[in-house]
Amino acid sequence: MILRNTYLVTPHSLAKAIDELPLELELEDGSHLRLSEERGDEEMELCLVCEFPIKASLEIEVEHSGWSVELSDGTDVPLPRLRIPDDSGPSHRHLDDVIDALSFLTDKRLHCRHVGRGLLVPEDQEDADLIEGVGSDEPFSATGLKASIRTMSFVVDAENVQALVGGPRIGVRLYADALRLTLPTSQFREFWRVLESAFGQKDRALVKSIAEYEPAQEIKFDIEELKDLLTLRGRASHAETSAPDIELDRVEGLCDDKLPRLRSLAERVILTKRTWGAPSGGIHNPAPPVMSYVNKNGAVVLIKNWKKQLEPAKGSD
Repeated sequence: MILRNTYLVTPHSLAKAIDELPLELELEDGSHLRLSEERGDEEMELCLVCEFPIKASLEIEVEHSGWSVELSDGTDVPLPRLRIPDDSGPSHRHLDDVIDALSFLTDKRLHCRHVGRGLLVPEDQEDADLIEGVGSDEPFSATGLKASIRTMSFVVDAENVQALVGGPRIGVRLYADALRLTLPTSQFREFWRVLESAFGQKDRALVKSIAEYEPAQEIKFDIEELKDLLTLRGRASHAETSAPDIELDRVEGLCDDKLPRLRSLAERVILTKRTWGAPSGGIHNPAPPVMSYVNKNGAVVLIKNWKKQLEPAKGSD
C-alpha cells in the first residue's frame, strides 16, 4: 500500500526559480516526491505530491475513525477507516528537508500546506480489495487538540495600540516576530527572547528572576519548570548530539507542545513589566487581570473571579 499526500507550496512564484519542473525525487525510505505546476480552481499552483510505501499491515479502525453517517432516526453510525501503524507511517522530516533545500537554493521563504487528508493507493489486488471492503481510500487520521488561549481579552482600539507603541515596544516587536515564524523551534526561541529582553538577563539568572516575578507565579510558574524550559531553549539552538536528525525532530515536537505555555508567560510579562530591561523594576499597579492561561500540562485554566482583580488596590498608581 502507498500513502499519497498532497501539499501546496507557496509562494507560487518559486516555480520561476526552479530549472527542472516537474522535479522528482526518490528518498532513502522509499518515498517518491514530485513537485509540479498544476491548474487549481482559479490559477496555477505549485504542488508537491509525496508517496510513501506502507509495508506493515493496516488496521481497520471503526469507533474512533472520526467519520460517521447519520441515519434517518438521527443516530450516528461510525464509518471504518484504515489505520497506519504509528511506527510504520511516513516521517515529515524528509518533506521538511526538501522544502528547506528548495528554500536554500532559491533564497526564498517557503511554506508548505497539506491539502486534504491523504489517500491510500493500492499496489496490488489485495490492497484494492482491502480498500473496497472498508469503503474508503482515506486513511484514519487521529484528531487532537493543542490548547492555546490568551491570558486576557483585548479590545483592539486606538488607546490600546497607542499604549503598546509607547510602552513595551521591544517586547511587542519580539512577540510579533515569533508569530511571523512557522517552525516551533524558531517561535520558542523568539518568545524566550521576550523574557531575556524584559529582564535584561539570560540563563540561570533569568530563570531566578522569573521565578520570583509575581505575574509568573500567578500563572503557576516555578523554578523547576523554568529550568526545564531553559534547557529546551538550549536544545532548540544547538545540535550538539550524536544523532542530530533524531534530536531535531524530538526538539521540534517538544517546543510545539510547550509553545502555548511559553506564550502565556511572554504575554503576561509584556502586559505587567513596569521597567523593561531590568531584573526587577516592579509591575504595573493595578496589573491587567488574568482571565485564563495554559498550565504546565498544556490544559486551559479559566479564572472564575478574574473581575475581582479589577477592583482598585490601596496605593495603586
